[in-house]
Amino acid sequence: MSEKNYLYLLTFVSGMVVMAVELDASRVLAPFFGTSHYVWTNIIAVILAALSLGYVLGGKISEKSPKLKTLLSVVCAASLFLMLVPMISPFFGSVWFAKTFMWMPAQYALLMQSLIAMLVIFFIPVAFLGMVSPFIIKLFSQTEQAMGDVSGKVFAIGTAGSFLGTFLPAIVTIPLIGSKKTILLFATILFLTAAFGFLRKRHIAVVCLLIATIGLTSTTGVAHAGKLLYEKETPYQYMQVIQNIDGSKYLIFNEGVSVQSIYKDEKLASTHKYIDALSYAPELIEKRPMKVLVIGLAGGTIARNIKDLYGDQVKITGVEIDPYVVEAAKKFMGLKDGGIDVVISDGRTFLRNTDESFDVIIVDAYSNQLTIPFHLATQEFFMLVKAHLAENGIMATNINDSNEDSMIISSEIATLKTVFTDVMVADGKQAINYIVIAGNKIETSRLKKTKIGPEQIRLNALDVLSGLHPAKLSDARVLTDDWAPLEKMTDDMIWRYYREAK
Repeated sequence: MSEKNYLYLLTFVSGMVVMAVELDASRVLAPFFGTSHYVWTNIIAVILAALSLGYVLGGKISEKSPKLKTLLSVVCAASLFLMLVPMISPFFGSVWFAKTFMWMPAQYALLMQSLIAMLVIFFIPVAFLGMVSPFIIKLFSQTEQAMGDVSGKVFAIGTAGSFLGTFLPAIVTIPLIGSKKTILLFATILFLTAAFGFLRKRHIAVVCLLIATIGLTSTTGVAHAGKLLYEKETPYQYMQVIQNIDGSKYLIFNEGVSVQSIYKDEKLASTHKYIDALSYAPELIEKRPMKVLVIGLAGGTIARNIKDLYGDQVKITGVEIDPYVVEAAKKFMGLKDGGIDVVISDGRTFLRNTDESFDVIIVDAYSNQLTIPFHLATQEFFMLVKAHLAENGIMATNINDSNEDSMIISSEIATLKTVFTDVMVADGKQAINYIVIAGNKIETSRLKKTKIGPEQIRLNALDVLSGLHPAKLSDARVLTDDWAPLEKMTDDMIWRYYREAK
């Protein structure tokens, strides 16, 4: 390969790696900080700042040492720093690092934590990669005359590499091998491209490959108490199934702050009170048989409980956006084929595309663990839910908030009251959970008469649902598709909760 073509190859690979790193950075940070817009703001800002510095340094260094060997040393250095990512990133999940920022308001703390993480983990290698384009243009200027044409080709080829680097991680490598090994894969490709230019400098290859080997052995996920049964990075989240000492299994996402689903081998075992309460939501209507829709199926705890409680009297449809979660639920969480109709879809998309009506619609969908996806909490969404409720049907939802007067639940209630006649709320009796029931006619008298189910789960459910009371109407702003800052509200709530607990 001629040096000219090799320089174009190096341009293409560098552009591909830059974009792959930017996309993969969100997956590396997600287990510790989630993927809110605060995190993405820092990812984009740090990448742009690093590239800007790299462009300047690349231009200056290329003037002082316009040699291919110098450029290849820079590229090798970038690959080495990327290979260190799996070893560096776990530090930012430490309790010490989190507590350092407890004195700050939630959004600023998250902003600062993820900013520092991005700077430490990715700034240097991306700055090195930013040096490549100006350096290559300088090398071409030593032999080429038409520099305008050459510069255009360099930028076009680099952008073509970025195009490939956009799709490969998202569609192929992250789902197959995970985010950390994706970083190592692209770092290795970058290294091999540089090593091809060295050829005779074999000692450099040996050192880099040794570091790559160390990196490959350090790709473990977030540590949790209990036995790790399964972990996978999906297009939507980092997922783990953990088995506790008592044999119960927990499905957890991303940071691991919140448990998404619980499974105990025995039938209808009590889990959390708010889960038990949602499982008994059908007791609020008289119709039998009935149709129940669960949006946010996850491991299937609520859907499975309802099926066990009501048997053939209920037809259940569970909607889950992540197919890998459903696979894990069937393998580890007792979700069986046949008992529940599972649909892989976004909850709102499902409602928009179905003509079916339901007697009970349970909304228990969360992203980034504790954040309700904004499009499942707006006035427009609740109007869609109402359109798919049968006569006297109800919607039941689980809302995370620190108290009944806080911003999230106040805004949700204000929004629900613009759509439904009756809105009732009850303390979920489990940390920061509240149960909200909405409909045009909610009848709670049936709760006292119910005798179905094991005593413990029934008592837990009644302990929560007996506390249902008409929701207070506040002056909170109604959530709409145009305005629903639930990520900020959730960050504020989490920070307030932990600071008060401290």
